[in-house]
Amino acid sequence: MRLLYKRSKLPNIEYELEELQSVLSSYFFVFFDLFFWSLFISLFSLTVHQSVFTFFIVFGGFFLFGIALFILLHVLIADSEKR
Repeated sequence: MRLLYKRSKLPNIEYELEELQSVLSSYFFVFFDLFFWSLFISLFSLTVHQSVFTFFIVFGGFFLFGIALFILLHVLIADSEKR
């Protein structure tokens, strides 16, 4: 209810949404997010593989897979927008 009481003007909201979208789609944010989730998954799967060496392999695998997937989707979406 409080959101409806003091609503910003529509151009202000659009500007803030565009700024938020540009930050969330930036390469730095995506790679930082991939790093965080790869580290998170690797740490919580440490009890399964029980080795520091395997931890680094799992971390690198998740991180590289995420980067490859991001680049593939970025290329596919950029090609579809050009058409």
